[in-house]
Amino acid sequence: MAGAGDPAGEEAIYRAEAARRPQAWQPWWWLASWNQRAGRVDEAIRCYREMVRRAPSFHQGYTDLGGYLVLRGQYPQAIDTLKISLRLLPTQPAFDNLGSAYFNLGRFPEAVDAYNQSLQFGKADYRAWLNLGDAYYWQAGRKAQARDAYAQAVATRARACGGTQPPIREYGGRSLDFQPRDSLRKTGTRRQCPRLPRPRAGCGQCQRRRPLPGCAHALGAR
Repeated sequence: MAGAGDPAGEEAIYRAEAARRPQAWQPWWWLASWNQRAGRVDEAIRCYREMVRRAPSFHQGYTDLGGYLVLRGQYPQAIDTLKISLRLLPTQPAFDNLGSAYFNLGRFPEAVDAYNQSLQFGKADYRAWLNLGDAYYWQAGRKAQARDAYAQAVATRARACGGTQPPIREYGGRSLDFQPRDSLRKTGTRRQCPRLPRPRAGCGQCQRRRPLPGCAHALGAR
């Protein structure tokens, strides 16, 4: 069976399945995931477009596509795509991606709103609070809110590390009166390794793919 040790064979299986079932969206999701793991972002975007064309009511395709459009700097397209995802089903990753798209366009109040919506899901890690803090920081008169968000980031990170909280002014090399970086660009949240079914060679049946180590939603690479 083709697998992780045979990338070309794995891709060939997915493409054969897409050709065998031209109206099915699943093979295009498998191909998109394969291409993102291979670092082929533009091809992953193309596959996600094929996926949503075949499954226009499935929110996850729009969320993942939106994240990769943010990664490619196509922010207006990303916003339009993510709004479709949110109309279908509001999710934390979609709001995270939307916040990053607004942030990179300099639309900081809208970024704040999107990041705050993301936090309502109760699953935020410290990077979500850092993103919110950044969106506040770049607005006039919002430094107090930025400080509160950064403090939440420190506390959240401390809890994740077993309660050891570093001094706040030394956290991650970022003091709360830090000088902003020249570049504001954030990359999109993206599903690094969704649990995808994979067709078996020769029989067309499916099995569950185990997630790769460290699989997570990267909340705005910094």
